[in-house]
Amino acid sequence: MGKRRAPNLRDEYTHQRAVFNFIDITSIRHPEFKMIVGSLNGIWLEGENKYAVIRKLQKAGCFPVGYPDIHWPMYRNPYSGLYIELKRDRHSRVSAEQRGWQRWLTKQRFFATISCSENETKDILMRYFEGEMRAK
Repeated sequence: MGKRRAPNLRDEYTHQRAVFNFIDITSIRHPEFKMIVGSLNGIWLEGENKYAVIRKLQKAGCFPVGYPDIHWPMYRNPYSGLYIELKRDRHSRVSAEQRGWQRWLTKQRFFATISCSENETKDILMRYFEGEMRAK
């Protein structure tokens, strides 16, 4: 059996999981939140075959390098949808591939942003839902 990694309260998986707990609760009142999708990019795989599994998923289009962690395909004028790249904290590095996705998505009329905390992500989701997002 492989080594288990020690839980890190500030990792992206924990951040994403907490946000999706919020989404589940919020979707009771606002069903539109059920349409928010998380990518597999921040998911930690375990086991001896994890790299084989990752390669297999990549060949099926999963795990594109730099792809944002959360996508909400809901129109909110003037945006076609929302993409959020999650980071552990404000000091986490944004890769060139992530910047490239952010630029490309913005050109396609999506609101693409980066969030460094659960509360910030929840705030972004609520502001987007309420139509309060504006171009930077």
